[in-house]
Amino acid sequence: MQFPAGAAGTGYDTLLVTGGAITVTATSGNPFSLRVISLSAGGDPGNASGFSASTAYSWLLATGNPGGGISGFDAADFLIDTTAFSSPRDSGVFSLSQGLSGGNPALFLNFTPVPEPSTYALLGVGLGLVLLTVRRRRL
Repeated sequence: MQFPAGAAGTGYDTLLVTGGAITVTATSGNPFSLRVISLSAGGDPGNASGFSASTAYSWLLATGNPGGGISGFDAADFLIDTTAFSSPRDSGVFSLSQGLSGGNPALFLNFTPVPEPSTYALLGVGLGLVLLTVRRRRL
């Protein structure tokens, strides 16, 4: 099952900004608060049906006009409130980013899972082999 069910605007809310650039006026002292809520398949508060803490997700939050751009965006000026997101996240994190959607400037909410411990183990072995090779060449 795909998470979330449906497309932007039907499976989750999104904004379409017309008439110019998306201008973000939030600051670290006065952040924009984004509340992330999980809903069951029936639309009630609860674990999100189909959500997997080991999968990366990216949801379109807002799009603007072509050429309008995004000004004033700094992810640090947003507060992401996940207290109403009850699905297990296994230490995964939510973040915001800017990019393009269909050639238009866009803001995205992302979920990044924490890598499995085996990923760190493989990274350590690879780094060890590189260091061993460098040391052998010096000797």
